[in-house]
This record gives sequence, structure tokens and C-alpha cells, in this order.
Amino acid sequence: MDLLPKTDIDRRQCKRVVPMRCLVLGVGRTGTNSIREAMKILGFDETYHMVNANQNPKDNELWQNALDAKTQEGKQLGREQWDQLLGHCQAVTDFPAALFAPELISAYPEAKVVLSNRDIDQWHRYDISAVDPPSAPWAEMFYKMWRIFAKGDFARYGKRAFHEHYERVRELVPSDRLLEYRVSEGWEPLCRFLDVDIPDCRYPAGNKQESFRQTVRALHRARFLALLKKIARWLVGVGALVMSLLAPWLVGVAAIVLSLLFTCWIQDTRQYILDLLLMDGEPDSFPWRG
Repeated sequence: MDLLPKTDIDRRQCKRVVPMRCLVLGVGRTGTNSIREAMKILGFDETYHMVNANQNPKDNELWQNALDAKTQEGKQLGREQWDQLLGHCQAVTDFPAALFAPELISAYPEAKVVLSNRDIDQWHRYDISAVDPPSAPWAEMFYKMWRIFAKGDFARYGKRAFHEHYERVRELVPSDRLLEYRVSEGWEPLCRFLDVDIPDCRYPAGNKQESFRQTVRALHRARFLALLKKIARWLVGVGALVMSLLAPWLVGVAAIVLSLLFTCWIQDTRQYILDLLLMDGEPDSFPWRG
């Protein structure tokens, strides 16, 4: 899973260019990365996932706006605003989209809904260690999203929030538009529900815990190296500025030092020549001896 920035698109000027066909609204860490890859294989391209917010950092500003609107009564986004952010997508999965399940179900009533699920105890234990993002443009949005979802305390309220989320989606979506799904079920139920052919390939593997941690560590290293490069460029710039300011003074000091060295060299040379002459002559015969 590549979390590094790749594009710099401001989607405020974007509109819908493909139909929204499917909303995968299970919470994060329920096989959402596997589902994203599976949906793309099935032709649902693009399928929006948290990784998309990492790869196009400007998306985070729009998600922040959506989070702010969600916490203010009567300020929820409409279809036009969602089309700006998701207009290039035929499906969504994972957070942050899943946090806006009611809003997206309302905005796209024609889309089918998949509710990805897993054992809640495994999910809760797994997620506690995962909710620790590195310093990155999406980190503020990531933390705010989880605070809203788990009422500020994932350890205490995470399971309750999980149950409430799933019950809410079940209430909002008619049964003929809803598939409750676990990635362990593979292609067959998903393809049947979406009315697409089963592909001739293995179902994509998802994020294992260690793989996820390695990805986050790699992102930490990349951010750290980028910071070091910025610091190095800053130091080079400061050094050049200091040298430009000190150059006249340094030239003057160098000229004085060279003048003193030259004077000392002349005096030493004169004394050396005098000493050579005195070895073979009488001291008083040299007029400069005084």
C-alpha cells in the first residue's frame, strides 16, 4: 500500500465524470484494502480509499470541510459537493468515506451498498495499534475522524461505535440494495451482488498487521528524509547569505593578514641576507648597520 503523495489535484473545480455504482460502507480495517483492489479488478475504477487521501494531499482539505460540516447541525454536504471530491470514482471504501455513510447513501440512492464486516473483537484489538498515524498531511484529518467515530475514546467506545454504525446502515438501505460481506467469502457473493463476472484470478490479499506497520514505518522514514532535505536546503541558503554579507569583511581581514605576513617575510629575508654577508665581512663596513 503506497501512502506517499503522487498528485496535487484541487478537486473543488471537479465534477462527476463516471457514475457512482457502489458504496462499501464497512468501517476501516474490515478488509477495505482488499475490497479496493477487488473492486478495481471488477472495473470499479477509481474506488476511493484512505490511501487516495494520502496520495492526493489536497483531498484532505475537502474531507476536513466535510468533517466540520458533519459536526454542525444542518451543514451536511450535498451531492454537488460529494461529486467534487468523488466525481472520478465509481465506488468508495474505508474511512473517511464510511464515516459519512448516511450522507453518501442519501447523495447516491442509485448505488448499491456493501457492508464489509469482521469479528468485532479482532477488529477492536487490531485497530488500537493502527490508530497511530505518522506525521503527514492527512494526520489531522485521520485523528479527527477517529475521534468523531469513537466519541474521543476508541478503547472505551470503539465497539459501541462499531455496532451503531452497522445498525444505522442497515436501517437506511433496503435489503435488495445491501450486501453484508466478509472478504473471506471471496469473489462469488460480491460478483453476484454487483452483477459482474467472476474474474479468473485470486481474490486480493489485504493488509496484515505487520505489513501495515511496515508501511507506516516506511512513510515515517520518507517524511523524515524529506524533512532532512528541507533542513539541508535551508542551511545551504543561510550559509550563502552569511558568506555574501561577510565576504567584504573577510576580504579585508585576509588583505591585512597577507600584508602582515609579507612584511614579516621581507624582514626575515633582509635579516637572512645580512647574516650571510656578516659571515665574511666586517660589521662596520656595512652602511646600513648604523
